Amino acid sequence: MLVPDEDEDIPSGFFSSRISSSLAWIRSVTGHDGSLPEESYHDWQRLYFTPGQVATPSSTGPSADFDKDGIGNLVEFALNLDPTFSELADMVANTGVRGLPLVRVETIFGADHVTIEFVRRTAASGSGLTYEPRFSSDLENWDIVGMAGAVAINERWERVKIVDPLTTSVTSRRFVRLDVTWSE
Repeated sequence: MLVPDEDEDIPSGFFSSRISSSLAWIRSVTGHDGSLPEESYHDWQRLYFTPGQVATPSSTGPSADFDKDGIGNLVEFALNLDPTFSELADMVANTGVRGLPLVRVETIFGADHVTIEFVRRTAASGSGLTYEPRFSSDLENWDIVGMAGAVAINERWERVKIVDPLTTSVTSRRFVRLDVTWSE
């Protein structure tokens, strides 16, 4: 809380404790091993929406767009976005932990390739999500490119970068999309 500057100083206090030395005891008391619990779409919904809102799938369901930013709630769940606040920002290259997929042309080993970089929930997160990056030259035929280049962020998230196998010199146009599917 912001405290405006006054003529008299306002006394305050701060206390901290190192828990690492007591971690074994804390885990024995709580019964928690320190790993993150699974997080399904329904668990995520309850973090952001009231029970009344959750009971209204037309505004908080997977295909709804609660914050009206053009991104469906399921995609916001998949990309670590806030469904109650319009976030139309691309992920930050190489360090991002949230955001829309970053698509760009990069020179790799002397050739220009389209790349897509995004965050995804790990299999251990219990999300039930599948991520499939696809590339195309004509918007009709889409090549599914296997996952590679994942870097762990934590137990629940990883950052993925996929390089289009075709160079931009082979084709003048190249498109990319990320399909996200959910199995409840």
